[in-house]
Amino acid sequence: MALAMALIARVALRVNAEKSHMRTFVLRTKAELLAQGAVPVVAALLNGEQKKKAGDSEKKVEAAPPLLGLCMYMNRWQRFQFTAERDGFSGEIAVYIAAEPGKIDLNRLYDFEKKEYRSEGSFDGKKFLEWLSERLEGIVSERSLADIFDELAKKRTEPFTDVGELGAHQALARFARWPTRPQKESKEAGDGKEHKAQPSLYDLFTVASPDAFSLAVASESVAFLASMKPPAARTKEDGEKIQSLAQSLEKPVDAAIWNSLLAPLTGKEYTNIPRELAAAGHGVLKHPVVSVVIESIVEDVRYTCAVLLVPQPLESQPVQYQTARFYKIL
Repeated sequence: MALAMALIARVALRVNAEKSHMRTFVLRTKAELLAQGAVPVVAALLNGEQKKKAGDSEKKVEAAPPLLGLCMYMNRWQRFQFTAERDGFSGEIAVYIAAEPGKIDLNRLYDFEKKEYRSEGSFDGKKFLEWLSERLEGIVSERSLADIFDELAKKRTEPFTDVGELGAHQALARFARWPTRPQKESKEAGDGKEHKAQPSLYDLFTVASPDAFSLAVASESVAFLASMKPPAARTKEDGEKIQSLAQSLEKPVDAAIWNSLLAPLTGKEYTNIPRELAAAGHGVLKHPVVSVVIESIVEDVRYTCAVLLVPQPLESQPVQYQTARFYKIL
């Protein structure tokens, strides 16, 4: 009898364990599908809205500025809730969109054929890297970022093909890879100060924007270097400035545009931008490559991924964003 009871108990435990594993598997699959389903939604946002004019027919619409979709949604976490009553299931998605031209291009710092740091006009790759190392002191442990980059660059015969090739260095093991969603409470109790996000590797660097770098679309991590807020539409007033900014980005952003549109968004006047970052600016934006971090939650299961969206030209519309790379974030 005792043996039979023991066997029954063992079978019951195994059944419960299998049920628990199956539940986790089902919820994780739902969370993964939910995150992947957000990609075409984000791509549609990036394509920009089309607004009707008063008195126009349904077929006649005015195209929004090409960069409006990006500017309206970049550099801030956005949450979307789903309920069983309305959507058939319960869950949540959080999305963070950033423009690759708002990040530092690794391959612009060093010429891998000539085996020397690039220098163009007032921009000097080596000096920029040294300044960057100072700004990241205490975040990159043991060795400076300049030393780490120098070691890797001199061993390479071709440009970096992914930011992860830099992040693979053991000295950068504790450097955060991607932006993380902030807690719902964004202010510390009693002090009234907002939490400042720490820079992350893929939000600071890129290899997908060799033709342009603009602080007008600086990512959260690049904004950290300048001690400013990343440009984003956080309020209705911000949104109005963003709409004007979207119409100005296809030409170089000068001091007048910065002070009228970007200074209120970033909290930084043009003359107060670090000269190293100002000198790094080049090119103009048209249809930039975009990175998206997506976090989905179904019950108690969380799934996080990131995608790189690349614009593809079409005859019927300016561009259509398509997934070029997919990153599963552990």
